Amino acid sequence: MSSWSILLEKIRERPGLYLGETSLYALWKFSHGYAVGYDDGARHAGKNDAVFGFQDNREWEFNHFVYSHYNRNFTTMCAESLILEESSSDEEAFYKYFELLDEFKQMPEYEYKHELINTSTNYNSDFKDSEVLNLEEVKAQIQKMAAEGWELANYCISSAGHTFNFSISVTYRKQK
Repeated sequence: MSSWSILLEKIRERPGLYLGETSLYALWKFSHGYAVGYDDGARHAGKNDAVFGFQDNREWEFNHFVYSHYNRNFTTMCAESLILEESSSDEEAFYKYFELLDEFKQMPEYEYKHELINTSTNYNSDFKDSEVLNLEEVKAQIQKMAAEGWELANYCISSAGHTFNFSISVTYRKQK
């Protein structure tokens, strides 16, 4: 168990002692201050540790888990913000955060693989005229990865500019 996980359990038991109140917003501020201090200390000590005890992509997974819990499409809003938005009070959100975190910890862990797939669809010549992004190359790569036991976890379509081809950043996952 990481030092952050141990501290988080202490905060759950006595939030007023560590945060001054029972508040998810206060926990969020505290955790970011802790992360900055920890990262700075780890960097000076030559360590490359995960601050929150979420190895690899666990924090990213937790955000997706929370979005799924509330049947919402994933955005850049962090899990804490969504929990606050869905709760009637900051105190209720604090307890809901730990409830969801406990559920999440029971889920299997995954390993991840990321790749950038460049498509032949050019923003100026192809997409502008047809308004269709050719995804055949992407589909073929996703099917290849599926045959190797990887499932699609996330993707993002982007273009580096008006004269470049579209690229798709794809994330796959496989249960550890």
